[in-house]
Amino acid sequence: MAEPAAGGRGPGAAVSLAAGVVGVGALFLPWLAVARYGTISVAAWVFHLVVGALLVTALGARAEPARTPQPGLLAVALRAVPRYYLLGVSVGQAVVASVAGGFLATAAGVSASWAVFALAVLVPAAASGATGRRGPEWTPYAMLAVIVVVAAIAATGGGIAAGPSSVTGAGKAAFVMLFAFVGWEGAARLRGTRAGLLLAGAGLVGLVYVGLALFAAGAAGRAGAGEPGLPFPLAPFGHDALGRGVAAVAGVVCAVACARNFALVKVLGGAEFPRLKSPMWMVVPAAAAASGVLLLDAGWVRLEDLLSVPNAMALAVFGTAAAGAFATGRPATRLAAGAALLGYALLVPFAGLALAWPAAVLLATALTRYLRRNRGAPHQLRRL
Repeated sequence: MAEPAAGGRGPGAAVSLAAGVVGVGALFLPWLAVARYGTISVAAWVFHLVVGALLVTALGARAEPARTPQPGLLAVALRAVPRYYLLGVSVGQAVVASVAGGFLATAAGVSASWAVFALAVLVPAAASGATGRRGPEWTPYAMLAVIVVVAAIAATGGGIAAGPSSVTGAGKAAFVMLFAFVGWEGAARLRGTRAGLLLAGAGLVGLVYVGLALFAAGAAGRAGAGEPGLPFPLAPFGHDALGRGVAAVAGVVCAVACARNFALVKVLGGAEFPRLKSPMWMVVPAAAAASGVLLLDAGWVRLEDLLSVPNAMALAVFGTAAAGAFATGRPATRLAAGAALLGYALLVPFAGLALAWPAAVLLATALTRYLRRNRGAPHQLRRL
């Protein structure tokens, strides 16, 4: 999962937005979507580009929000957003580490041992993340540049076998792709930026993702079903020395992203729950991610199953951000916010049981809020 990069309100805002969105997903999701849901998955990328452009316009291209009182449920949902991140990013590292392990194992010529490499990535990534330091501010921009170059090399390579296309498959693909678009909500930190710059940033994201999706769909069937030994498809680089070298670079990029994401988990955990400020608590998210890798290696889950947790959290974050912009924004921005909210609502049926995760977080947040407000009234607590 990517995260919002630091940015400003000038021309750099477009690149800042793109750097906050484009991440590890660019190195495997275009090919995963084609393999599982067919070439119609390209339409799902376009859907996310349109809805995301509406969301960033509503969040960023507006002045200070109107002083409208927030409804009770919306206030609880906004309070739950950091906790959505905390759970989603923690579980999401099982995916990032697996992808890193897949690339590194492919580079070493032992793709069947991808899980060993994934676990080898998790341990130092979690240890680095326990410090809470995420590196210099320019890191997301450097990663964006490397990801674009690496993905462009993959686009000129082979293809994979495409799955059957259907309307339902397009919806499922759109839900799976949520992983690649975390960072749209970072436009809220660019408030006051001209709409043209925000749309330019969304256009850069679309240029990368839709471009890769078109290449992956166009190359479908040109080669086999993917790298032998891997339970999920990755960007194809070939098996020559150059291909293995690029795969190694992709693996390192994913490992760096994993370490940065664990640092985000450390910061969020300490901010939300003061008792979790100790670096030792990072054993918990690291163990959760390692469990996901082992389940995937054992064949008990698919990569899409692991993606469902962070994706459900991302859907909750996007929906909450759109609802907040609609409820508190000025009339000129409510149309875009409402359209974005409707767009994300269309993905709810494809989330399935994964929606239980954000629902549980929302319920726990509401209960905690209630208990804190009534801490001085024991008779109220006895009614629960």
